[in-house]
Amino acid sequence: KSGEAVPLLDGDLDTLEGCESISTADGSLQFYTDGKVVYTRNHQIMPNGEGLMGSVSSTQSALVVPKPGSNTIYYIFTADDVRSYQTNDGDGDGFNYSVVDMSLNGGLGDVTEKNIQLLNNGSEKITAVGKADGQEFWVVTHYRDSFYAFEITEDGINETPVVSVIGPNISDFNNFRGAMKSSPVGDRIAICHTIFEPSFRGELRLYDFDRETGQLSNEILVDDSLVYYGVEFSSNSKQLFASGKIFDPDEGRTTNINIVQFDLTAPNISASLFTQTSIVNSFQGDLAGSLQIAIDRKIYHSIPALSLSVINSPNNYGLDADFRGFAVPLGGRSSKFGLPPYI
Repeated sequence: KSGEAVPLLDGDLDTLEGCESISTADGSLQFYTDGKVVYTRNHQIMPNGEGLMGSVSSTQSALVVPKPGSNTIYYIFTADDVRSYQTNDGDGDGFNYSVVDMSLNGGLGDVTEKNIQLLNNGSEKITAVGKADGQEFWVVTHYRDSFYAFEITEDGINETPVVSVIGPNISDFNNFRGAMKSSPVGDRIAICHTIFEPSFRGELRLYDFDRETGQLSNEILVDDSLVYYGVEFSSNSKQLFASGKIFDPDEGRTTNINIVQFDLTAPNISASLFTQTSIVNSFQGDLAGSLQIAIDRKIYHSIPALSLSVINSPNNYGLDADFRGFAVPLGGRSSKFGLPPYI
C-alpha cells in the first residue's frame, strides 16, 4: 500500500535459491513454497504439502500458475536440480507439477495431487507466458537443446508439449543452472546458461516466442563474457538485465558480480551492453544472484546479504535505470540467491 517494498518477518521459508509465492489479485497471500514444502498463508505446512520434487538449490525451483476459469485451483510446477543428477547416478527428478485446491482446509488450501511428471529429466529453468487471449498460459522449461511449452487451459494441462529444438546442446547436467524469463509482453524469452564444466563460462541468449503456437525462434547470443545466472526484462519489454560473475582465468575462479543491461531496441543488442554495477564478492560461491521484477515495476537483485539491491527505473537505459546497491533492508532477515517469479 505504501508503494515501497516492505519485508514480512513471519514467513517460514529458508531456501538457498528458488522460491515461489502466489497472491490474489488484491495482494492477499495464498501460499508459498521452496519447491519441496508448501506453506499456507498462516505459515503452516499445507496438508500433503511435503515431498514436492523441486529443490531449495534449484535456480527456479517452483512456479505457480492458476487454472484458467477457476478461483481455487493452482498448479505448482517444479523444476529439476543439478544435485538430483549428482545423487541419482546421472538422472534428474524431472519436470513435475502438483495441484493445490484453496477451497479445502478452511480456505487455507490442500495439495490434492502431487508430483505428476511431465518430463523425466529437466533443467533448473522455468517460466510462464500468458497467451494472447489473456486467459490461458504457456509454461516453458528447457532441457539439453530443446524448449518444452506446456499449454494450460480451462481443461487443465496439456501434457504433450510444443517442442522447439533450438540453441546449443547443454548436455552436461552440471551446466543446467541459470534462470529463464519471458518478457511482460510475452513475445520474447531470455535464458542464462551457467556453465561450470569443463570450466567456468556463461551464455545469455534471447529468442522470439509465439504466444499462439508456443514455438521459439530467431535465437540471438546476446553475450558470453560472464558466468550468467539471473535475468529479467523491464516492464515495457524493451530492456534486458542479467547478473553474471566475472571469471578470472589466471586464478581459475569467479570474482565480482556484474549487473548488466542490454537495449532490446538497439540495432545491435549485444553492442548495447551497459554495466550497471560490479559487486565485490563477499561470500563463497559462483552464483550471481536472481533478478526479479515486482508489481512496482522495479527489478530486485538477491545475493547473500541483509538487504536487496534494486533497479528503480528499469525502462530507462544506462545510468537513468537508477541501480541502487543493497538499498532495500530485510528487517534483520537475510537473502540468499533466489527471488519468487510470477507469470
